[in-house]
Amino acid sequence: MATLLTYYYDDPATESEVLEVAVRETEASGKDPREGLTALSLKRYLEGRGYEVRAYRVNLEQLADYFRWGGLPVIGHVTKPQLHFLVIAGLVDPPGGGPAQVLLADSSWGRRIVPIEALVTEKGFSGVILLALPRSAAQMGRVRANQEAELSWALSRLRRLEALGGRWP
Repeated sequence: MATLLTYYYDDPATESEVLEVAVRETEASGKDPREGLTALSLKRYLEGRGYEVRAYRVNLEQLADYFRWGGLPVIGHVTKPQLHFLVIAGLVDPPGGGPAQVLLADSSWGRRIVPIEALVTEKGFSGVILLALPRSAAQMGRVRANQEAELSWALSRLRRLEALGGRWP
């Protein structure tokens, strides 16, 4: 969550701040936060910062369509290697063809480009996503610009891989 707010929304947040609120909200819902935070607790954290939040359950095809139609970065729920949330920043089509790739971001391991199917096979994507709506038109512009910069970075990395003979990670 802190990654999404800090690097995409230009709204600095720390992991400890997010965890403090999310743990409290998870406990209030009757769940043990040691078993993983809930999407509802993260939604409430965002709402406390003034964001309108939408929660959805999507399959990979719907997620790909969302990004192809210009969707903003979302928080996605994964189950591997443990229950966790990460940023799904967008979709990149490899320049030489092949499966669509998604750009993932997580404060524990940085940015990673993976085939969209790997969200399920490697990360255990549950289909739950959270979308924080920007609070203003100016913030929307910053989110779009930051997302575009990150997706351009991902595309440049995919081009480098293609130049090496198309060996995908």
